[in-house]
Amino acid sequence: MDILAILVIILLGTSGFLFKRRVIINGTEVIIKNNPFGIETILIDGTEEVSKFSVTGGVYNFTIGESKVEVDYFYRLGGLAIGVTIRKDGEVYYSDK
Repeated sequence: MDILAILVIILLGTSGFLFKRRVIINGTEVIIKNNPFGIETILIDGTEEVSKFSVTGGVYNFTIGESKVEVDYFYRLGGLAIGVTIRKDGEVYYSDK
């Protein structure tokens, strides 16, 4: 087995585990993740709120209780670094920047 095949197996086996953030907003668990295939997913208390393919990052808006929440995915270094900024009611709540 050559090195490329091994890398492909590792990549497929870690899908969804390379980027993941977990935050609690108003007592609600929010999981934000991205897999190597560019699928951005947001789970709210275990229920999928958003699942979308993106190569440039996306901005997603939803409400949790009375709070307006915005999740902004961003990419750096040609897509090798992924991060998010989370805003709650317009204020930065969490950021990887």
